[in-house]
Amino acid sequence: MPIGLWTNDWASSLLFSSLWEILTEEKLGYNITKDGAATSRPITFKLAGCSHVPGTPQIIEGQSTQSDMNLCHV
Repeated sequence: MPIGLWTNDWASSLLFSSLWEILTEEKLGYNITKDGAATSRPITFKLAGCSHVPGTPQIIEGQSTQSDMNLCHV
């Protein structure tokens, strides 16, 4: 099972993520799966188990229409 790595689209995040990926794969021998977003807001909701960003029609994973979305987030 690979280790998941979330990255953002700004320079320091891309630099640190690339460094972490190289060290983890080359020195520790683990496989890495990379994913990310332009801002940290979708990442926060994804880690909380949400399928979309509240208040927007932005789908994070799985659902294809806004009518299918659960608007309650715990």
